[in-house]
Parts: sequence; structure tokens; C-alpha cells
Amino acid sequence: MATRESGQTTQSLMDSVAESIMLLDRDGTILAANAMLSRRLNVPRDRLVGSSIFDVLDPDIARLRRAKMDEVLRTGSPVSFEDTTHGRHLQNIVSPVVSEDGQVSKIAVIAVDITERKRSEAALRESEARYHAVVDSQTELITRFTPDYTLTFVNEAVLRYCGLKREHMIGHSALEFLTADQREKYKEGIAALSKDNPIFIIESYAIMPNGEMRWQQWVDTAVVDDRGRVVEIQSVGRDITERKR
Repeated sequence: MATRESGQTTQSLMDSVAESIMLLDRDGTILAANAMLSRRLNVPRDRLVGSSIFDVLDPDIARLRRAKMDEVLRTGSPVSFEDTTHGRHLQNIVSPVVSEDGQVSKIAVIAVDITERKRSEAALRESEARYHAVVDSQTELITRFTPDYTLTFVNEAVLRYCGLKREHMIGHSALEFLTADQREKYKEGIAALSKDNPIFIIESYAIMPNGEMRWQQWVDTAVVDDRGRVVEIQSVGRDITERKR
């Protein structure tokens, strides 16, 4: 009686989890499955239990899952990997269940649905690509850098203006491209940026590769997160050398 109640409690706990859970023997036979796994595979639980997991999956997915399961059996260590099945993108965690003699006797699998996260990541990449395409078409000088001045983006206009390649700027400090006498003033202005004081305007000069001194006006705008913290600065500049002469 106690054993039956314990089994019912375990099943209830598994069914309360919003992700797929199953317990397999060493051959891949399903020993236990929760309700979410049944829904995702569209197979009644009583048909899942006792069948091979490899028989209910698409052949390509079954081959990948078998290889990962064999790795766990061989190493005795859990593995994590992603795959796609039934139109959903899953993060799978495959863990060994070790018996008293120290051998892997069963395999526990949890599959977390990360479909929405993947869609969000794809949308973000697409949005960033559109942003880069737009700013690269601008004639204004556009850069982005973190609060420690590390450059994360420069548009094509900046590269043409400075006569540098992107790899010579990205990852470098924005302060490297200012003369020493201008750095402290610039640092003071950037340090004062906040949610309530998001814009800093400065005129500065740069010595170009040909030795010519050119003046620019920069409008630095704070990019803040949902807590109001400055996480990045976007700087838009234009050449004002003719005006300064």
C-alpha cells in the first residue's frame, strides 16, 4: 500500500512539472513519463510506458538521442543538448541514475521547451541586422560603447572617416581615439549620464592618419535598462571642421 502511494505521489510530482520528464532503462524503454511528455508526443501515457523512446521519435531525432544516451551510459556524466521535435525547440538534460553498485541503471531525461526563447533570439538578431543596415547607410558617425568605454559598434562612416578597419576599433576603448588632453572632460560627461540626464554633447578634435586635425561634434545618448541603469552609450558625430575655422 505504501509503495503504491509513493508511486502515485511521484507521478503527481512529475505531472505537476510544466516540462517533459521521463525515466528510461538502459535500452531506452520508457519506465515512467509525465503528462507533458504525453501531450508533446501526442501519445497516451499508457502507450508510452513500456515502449522504446526511439520508436516514438522521428528517426533523425532518435539517432541523436540514442547517441547522447550512449554517452551518458559510457561516461556516467549528464549531458545537455538542443534539438527540435514536433515543431518545438527543446533543451534536453540527460542524467544518469546510479544504482548501489555504482553502475548507471537508468536514464532520467528532462526536456525544456525553449521555442519562444529561440524565436526571441532570432527576432533580436533580425532587428540588430536591420539596425546595422540602417546606421551603416548614414553619413553621420555612429558608435556604441559600454560604460567602461569598450566599443561594441561603429558604422561604415566612422571607418571611412578614420581610415581604420572595424577590427581595429571594436573591443578597443573609445578613449584611445581621443587625445590625452580631452579624455578627462569626456569621462566626466559620460559619467554624468543617467536616466534623468541622458544626453551629453561635446566638441572634440582628432588627428587623422594624414596628420590633419579635424573637429567633430558628438551627441552621446545613454541607453538604460529597465532598472534605469546606463548599459550602453550611443554616440552620433559630425564633422564641424569648417565651422571651427
